[in-house]
Amino acid sequence: MIPDHKKRGKTARFATTCFISTVLISSVLTFGLETAASATGSTISEAATFPNFNEAPGLQTLAINPQNAGDLVVFESQIHSTSIIVTGVSAPGTGTWHLAERFVDLLNNVITEEIWWAVATSAGSSTISVSYSGSVASISPELVADSFTTAEPSTWSLVANNGTSAMATTAITLPNLTSNSDANQVYWGYVESTQTAASGNTLGFAYSPVNTGNLLVSNDLLGTNTSFAPTATDSPTGNNTSSAVIFAAVPTVDFNGNGSTSGSMSPENANSSTALTTNTFTKTGYTFSGWNTAPDGSGTTYADDANYSFTTGANLYAQWTADYYNVTFDGNGSTGGSMSVENANTSTALTTNTFTKTGSTFDGWNTAADGSGTTYADDAVYPFTSATTLYAQWAGVYYNVSFDGNGATGGSMSPENANTSTALTTNTFTKTGYTFSGWNTARDGSGTGYAAGAFYPFTSATTLYAQWTADYYNVTFDGNGATSGSMNPENANTSTALTTNTFTKTGYTFSGWNTAANGSGTSYAGGANYPFTAATTFYAQWTATSYSVTFVGNGATSGTMSPENANTSTALTTNTFTKTGYTFSGWNTAANGSGTLYVGGASYPFLASTILYAQWTATSYKATSYKVTFAANGATRGQMSPETHSAPAALNNNVYTRTGYTFSGWNTTAKGSGTKYANRARYAFKAGVTLYAQWTATSYKATSYKVTFAANGATRGQMSPETHSAPAALNNNVYTRTGYTFSGWNTTAKGSGTKYANRARYAFKAGVTLYAQWTVVVPVPHVSSVLGSVVVGESRLVTIDGTGFSSRSHVTSNEPGSAVRLIYASATRLSLLVTVRVGSRLGKYTFTITAASRKTWTINYVTT
Repeated sequence: MIPDHKKRGKTARFATTCFISTVLISSVLTFGLETAASATGSTISEAATFPNFNEAPGLQTLAINPQNAGDLVVFESQIHSTSIIVTGVSAPGTGTWHLAERFVDLLNNVITEEIWWAVATSAGSSTISVSYSGSVASISPELVADSFTTAEPSTWSLVANNGTSAMATTAITLPNLTSNSDANQVYWGYVESTQTAASGNTLGFAYSPVNTGNLLVSNDLLGTNTSFAPTATDSPTGNNTSSAVIFAAVPTVDFNGNGSTSGSMSPENANSSTALTTNTFTKTGYTFSGWNTAPDGSGTTYADDANYSFTTGANLYAQWTADYYNVTFDGNGSTGGSMSVENANTSTALTTNTFTKTGSTFDGWNTAADGSGTTYADDAVYPFTSATTLYAQWAGVYYNVSFDGNGATGGSMSPENANTSTALTTNTFTKTGYTFSGWNTARDGSGTGYAAGAFYPFTSATTLYAQWTADYYNVTFDGNGATSGSMNPENANTSTALTTNTFTKTGYTFSGWNTAANGSGTSYAGGANYPFTAATTFYAQWTATSYSVTFVGNGATSGTMSPENANTSTALTTNTFTKTGYTFSGWNTAANGSGTLYVGGASYPFLASTILYAQWTATSYKATSYKVTFAANGATRGQMSPETHSAPAALNNNVYTRTGYTFSGWNTTAKGSGTKYANRARYAFKAGVTLYAQWTATSYKATSYKVTFAANGATRGQMSPETHSAPAALNNNVYTRTGYTFSGWNTTAKGSGTKYANRARYAFKAGVTLYAQWTVVVPVPHVSSVLGSVVVGESRLVTIDGTGFSSRSHVTSNEPGSAVRLIYASATRLSLLVTVRVGSRLGKYTFTITAASRKTWTINYVTT
């Protein structure tokens, strides 16, 4: 290729017959490099060893040697076929290859010409490889390479392209192409002629045949928005084809951190005055102060965000100003002297110490007051890469403090040695029943006292004696079923008599205290001494009081009955008295029946002794019979037939029973709001009636059963067993388990047994272990970030990180014409193939993600 000699002051004749013969020997050529670009009035120049070519049967490779990284590399393939085309171009050390022009000669139907281009990514030898859509073994492809470089960093792009063909003409005309608004541009064309073509010049262009009938033309000083149509002449007339392209080199600014310790910046390119990208480099210990075209700041300076003309590219180097840091000097107990703060931004000797301390010698500096940090000698060099405080260190006389347990029952302590005010060693002595309360210089506490961990001056040796305070403990008193009375806890730290009992229990006598409610623990008599070496609860112990019921026949003609003794509610002994002509109708506390009536077999509370008199009803007349029906009214056991009489008579003895209840008589209404009758009470039998059994909840203490609560995998919480002797609500659950929700209790750990809800009612008829049941908490979906970028007109892989995803997740975009395809899904990541249509505006858009649960959420992304 022949550069424009009018504008660049040089020409290069490309081919001679000798050279043509040489290059046809091999299908691979290697060309030399220019070591530096030269340009007069332009930022673009052509490598001295370019253009070059080779032509041979089946040729598919061409060796090149690009000048610099960032160079434009142009490749042309000409093949005598209109059915075979180039399907791909590649070369190590170059970026992606792009098709700039493909021209098929349909007029002459003999040839196909293609122009491809790429940008070099590194300097050095490389080989262009080309693949075709069909075999070229019997064809001789002609391969041509050219290369252009810029004096400053630039970004290359294709501006225009075209191709033409002609028959029997004397004028070879390259395509008429128009430049764009970028001044730094290259016009590159190629002509295939069936006849010999002569070299020449047209409007700033130079021509030279590369082989018989072939011409190349280039001009890298194009103006803006101008049309170019260079021509040449072939002799004699013949057929020709031609193709051409225009490339633009847009100036680029590369940013160099120039010693930065973090941050990165992408190059910036533009073709008009534009603000420079804001700096993101950082350098530890330095502040960013702008940009310069030279690393040492000797070139042109630009402030952060300053406008750059972009008429040329440039390398801009970050400029740094070292930070200044303060060193503050602390006398650390000094008794004299003072020192000012020292300020610097480079390694500097520390200010000479002027502090003094009576009885001590200065021993250097340290970053910690106690000397545990970094040490610096007097006048040592400090780097001043950070601010700090240096504490004077002092050497003096060391003194011992010895520690005496003073009656301790355990532990030992070594003496403590220091020469400055220092915290006393933490006490490790122990004394059973006592709490450590500090130190004293006298055993009896009459000397100087020091709290635990207090500072001691260490200006003299001494012995410190542990001081002890006796521990106080609480004894709590529990009435254990008492019916009245109350007692406050008793507090002491030495053996002391227990508080006199004030609890009472109807029908019982207080018999002492015990550490267990059922009396199975340690017993203490009322008023006994307790050592008060531990806290405890004492439960009152009770002995039931026994009472006697004496039975009187009250006119009986036969029978005897012994007294009945008991200390709890008990059924009366069955009557054995008889009276001729009379029927026994019950008992009464008065002989004439004016006292309290008890039917035969009724329960007596035995809260006091009494005499019961038999009551009699005459049976000598006959009257109308009436029936009394006995209703169980909730009884759980027993059966009673109706009772029929024609004269007053005692009601039949009750045989109904009800678990947890005591029979308390009869009533003409189920709820007990009617007429009451005691068991075996006398009834007139003047009318029929239904009597409903009445029940009173049992007041006696039943057997207690324990429910134990098992955590079953809980990560937090603790629950004590629950004990009751009657049905009661279960304790509220306090267990928690990370990632789970409590769903109730079960008699098996796996949940296959009996279920109980939280605070459900339990019968307490047997002990049991209940296992907490857990339900996995399904995480609330959320999205944290979008990884990757979306480029208008291209398909890009985009990754979204978050939680709560699944293979059934669905993703859409709000950008019209966008295509979003889910290609991978896990619980925490979605991978998408996103395509945004050409011509869409750039900016911020939204992905909408729909989970399998139909929960939706959104996240923003930006196209570039």
